[in-house]
Amino acid sequence: VMKTFKDKLVLISGIHECDKVAADAGVNKYISVEEICTLYPYLVPQSYRKFEDRYNILESVANRLGIPAKELEKEPPQISAIMMLHDSVKWDEASQIILDYLTTEDGTIAKTNCFKIPERHIPVYTVNNDPTYADTFRIQRFGNGSFNAALKALYLSLIHISEPTRLLSISYAVFCLKKKN
Repeated sequence: VMKTFKDKLVLISGIHECDKVAADAGVNKYISVEEICTLYPYLVPQSYRKFEDRYNILESVANRLGIPAKELEKEPPQISAIMMLHDSVKWDEASQIILDYLTTEDGTIAKTNCFKIPERHIPVYTVNNDPTYADTFRIQRFGNGSFNAALKALYLSLIHISEPTRLLSISYAVFCLKKKN
C-alpha cells in the first residue's frame, strides 16, 4: 500500500513520530493532521495553537513537499490518501480534518457545505484497529479502533445533517432554556 503513495501527498494521523513511520515506509510526501491544524487554524476554530509556530511549520512542510510556502499558505493541499498510523493526538481535531477531506471525491476540502456525502472518497488506511488497550491504569483505555468507530459514525451522520435536524436541535435547545427558567 505504501508504495502506491510513494510520490503522492498523504495525510497522516497519530502520535509517536508517525512522520518517521511514514518516511521509513517510503511515503515521501506527507502532511500531518497537526500540521494542517496549525497551517489552517480556521479549520479547527476550537484549537488554541500558537500563531508563532505557524511560520516554522509552513517552511518545514513546504520544504518537505517541494512547493513554495506562498502556494501552500493559500489553502489546504489536495491529498491522495489518509493513513492513521497511531492513536490520534486530539480526536476532535483529527475527526474534523479527516471528515473535511472525506466530503469530496478528489481529496480536497469542500468550498461549501456538503449536505450529501460523495459516492466515493479517497482511501483511508488504519493500523491497530483494537478498540481498547491495557496500560498502567487499572481499566482499559480507548485505542485507535475506538477512534475509527467514532469517525465512521460521524461520517455516516453527515447523511442526516439537514434543515429539519437543525430545527429540531434549535427547538430542543429552546425547550431546555424554557424549562431551566
